[in-house]
Amino acid sequence: MDDDEKNLKCAEILLEIFRDYDIEYFYKQYCRDYTPEEIMALTDVVRTEMIPVSDELLNAVLSMDNGMDILDDPVEFDNPFETIAEYAPKLSPEISEAADKLLDDEEYSITDGDDSYNGSFTTYLPVSQKGVIYITDNQDYYSLLTPVHEFGHYYAMGYDKVPTYLAASNLDIAEIQSQGFECIFTQFYDDIYGDQADAMLAAKCYDLVYAVITGFGVGEFEYTLLKNIDGYSPEDVVELWEEIAEDSMPGIELYMVNHMFESPGYYISYAVSALGAFDILLDCFDDYDKALEKYEKIARISYNDRSYAFRSAVAEAGIENVLDEDYITDLANELMEYALNIE
Repeated sequence: MDDDEKNLKCAEILLEIFRDYDIEYFYKQYCRDYTPEEIMALTDVVRTEMIPVSDELLNAVLSMDNGMDILDDPVEFDNPFETIAEYAPKLSPEISEAADKLLDDEEYSITDGDDSYNGSFTTYLPVSQKGVIYITDNQDYYSLLTPVHEFGHYYAMGYDKVPTYLAASNLDIAEIQSQGFECIFTQFYDDIYGDQADAMLAAKCYDLVYAVITGFGVGEFEYTLLKNIDGYSPEDVVELWEEIAEDSMPGIELYMVNHMFESPGYYISYAVSALGAFDILLDCFDDYDKALEKYEKIARISYNDRSYAFRSAVAEAGIENVLDEDYITDLANELMEYALNIE
């Protein structure tokens, strides 16, 4: 099939899937304390404020002396988890202990090649009460970024003692635990990446901004589809996607976003958690101890604990209320100033 045929076929599948959902359950299945309506109310400010920031950050990266090197000649790592363990003692004894345990107990797999699953993930094994990490390493820009992200999940799992039969699945919290660790690890970029450090930091900011934009874009698409499920044809679904993707996700076809087919309502987690991670990252620039304190607090809040949801978790960790128009606008202004001053 060509792209148009794939999109139309997948639109038929989405209509079939989404007919099994109702608006009230759509976000509650992820133990969220915010509604799709609240997300929809913020989509315009995200689109208006964040897309220009995204464009400026990307232009800044590409125009830097070492900007293209991070893609064409990336720093390589024999074992990225050994790199994490090397710097972990500079963060906290607890993080260092977790990094050593990961290595000593070999609770990870690193693969590459066409015969390997091409994704990366961290999962919890409830009987042995430990996390395990699977990484696909293509020796590219993500060779350390992805292991750092997954280690954030692994570290937080060490504090999670909720029995499996009582577990919720608050992915908004889980993703701050991983993205937040990416943010606090940026302090080592100069040492790790050398001449590419500034480009890597700008690219990391771009990645998080992109997560916000695409997360809200998919969230807007899913909720609009759900509200109009009885009146939409497959052609209407494709038209809706193309209208939203044109601004929020140019070049991304409907059939490419597997989350919508496997876990409807999931994707917005990447956006709200990235907003929370940005609160940690901005502190990294001005008050690193404060940033680390926030991260350690959010890492200790179980994403399986039903007594927590996104807003209550970030509040306990000292992170701002990020689902707020003023927060998003102020964040966009700070990031734009940073992008405009990159040399």
